[in-house]
Amino acid sequence: MAQFDVTKKVHKAEDFSAETPEEVILNRKSHIMRDSPFLSYLLQNATLVETEQIPTMAMTEMGHLLYNPQFVDALSKKEVAGVLVHEILHLALRSFPRRRGRSMEEWNIATDLHINYFVEYNTSDTMEAPKKLDMRELIPEDSDMRDKIPEEADTITEFYVPNQDGTYEIEVGEQELVFDINEQESEEIYDIYKNAKDEEDGEDGNEGDSADGEDGEQMPGEGLTEGSFDNIYSEDEIIISDGDEPGKKKLELPDGSEVEVPEDSLDDQDWEEVTASAQQHATQRGDMPAGIEDMLGASNKNKIDWKKYIHQVIKQNVPSGYTWNRPSAVTLGNPNVGYLPGRDKSDKLSVIVVVDTSGSVSDELLKTFLGEVAGIVRQNKQCEMVLIQHDAEVQKVDEYSRPKESDFNEVDIKGRGGTKHDPVFEYIAENHMSGSSRTDPTVVINLTDGYTHTPEPQNWPKFDQCLWIIPNHEVGMDRLTKGEIVRVEPDEY
Repeated sequence: MAQFDVTKKVHKAEDFSAETPEEVILNRKSHIMRDSPFLSYLLQNATLVETEQIPTMAMTEMGHLLYNPQFVDALSKKEVAGVLVHEILHLALRSFPRRRGRSMEEWNIATDLHINYFVEYNTSDTMEAPKKLDMRELIPEDSDMRDKIPEEADTITEFYVPNQDGTYEIEVGEQELVFDINEQESEEIYDIYKNAKDEEDGEDGNEGDSADGEDGEQMPGEGLTEGSFDNIYSEDEIIISDGDEPGKKKLELPDGSEVEVPEDSLDDQDWEEVTASAQQHATQRGDMPAGIEDMLGASNKNKIDWKKYIHQVIKQNVPSGYTWNRPSAVTLGNPNVGYLPGRDKSDKLSVIVVVDTSGSVSDELLKTFLGEVAGIVRQNKQCEMVLIQHDAEVQKVDEYSRPKESDFNEVDIKGRGGTKHDPVFEYIAENHMSGSSRTDPTVVINLTDGYTHTPEPQNWPKFDQCLWIIPNHEVGMDRLTKGEIVRVEPDEY
């Protein structure tokens, strides 16, 4: 995990007398270029575009750093420098390819926590991450919208900036989530946060309060993730067309906003190469920012090792294997040794593996799932396993008291219809839930593509732990209702 040096460099602050937002941006860019070879190299390859079509700032995967001049006016110069660095780090840390179909809202938060920490604690004292902002300040002074916002309305937004120890608390309904960016990568933060939100939305609905003004006008910051000061747009979300001026192209953003950019800024640019060159450039000068190399390494790893995680969960649930009801062989054979517990051979790890064999699961993914079943046996030779194949119904059940890895070399696949987990959990409840902690399943592992239906939470069997191993980042607890999601990335099968 990334470990950060929270000691800032001391840099003499300069007094810029810029009058326009563009001058502020250019002065801050110039300052960053003098202050950090790594950050300046990245910034030189980005295209700055002023536009009032977005509420604050945004970054496109092609390297367009879009900024609203009203937002720049609302920030201090240190904060302007901080948000410039924030935006280019989305490119350097591969926020776009790492997203892989995840919801932009929660993914932006998960990446913002790491990036804002770096900006706040690992850059010079002339840069800082914005902490909060009155969104009224984003409304032009000559706009009549200012008069439509009640004076008592709370328009203060606090941004996602972790504490100095790397922790950050987010409330989701009655849940209080505590993240630690020194221990959790963005992918893990995303899954925990998204699962909690899906669970909350599933129980309480997701209607929320409207952010529109009295006449349906856009309120300041509408469209932004609450607590974020920017949006990030992947290339495949943007529609490109001819601009109104020669040498310009028009970008249509997901919310329908249109922004004109220089045509040559759309030339293919490999940001991994740009980042590698920036890293080499800064290393040669002996001035790589503290913590950035760990962050770059984490972004290249970009996922949880799902197979390793399964084994960790199983290992945590292995029974102690000892009982005080029977003395150990050492106790019986040596009167000088105190009473020790003996091994309780009846305590075994009980695992139910549920394999989705519906038609929506590709042969390649099914092969990956069955390979992991063999891997579970290889790592846990004393386990008792029940292997359930299903589509919309339970199709085949195999029980193993001492399974061998070779048992899964050739598995007779049954199913290939639709997908439901309701019959699976009904089967487990009727056949494997006696209410005894010694015989009931310890872990239920569902290997599925996620396109399924599950019982309501109150109707679930009461086994200890349920894992969902799925390749789909759009499926969450709103569909699965209970358990823990672990994602399989497409390049792993």
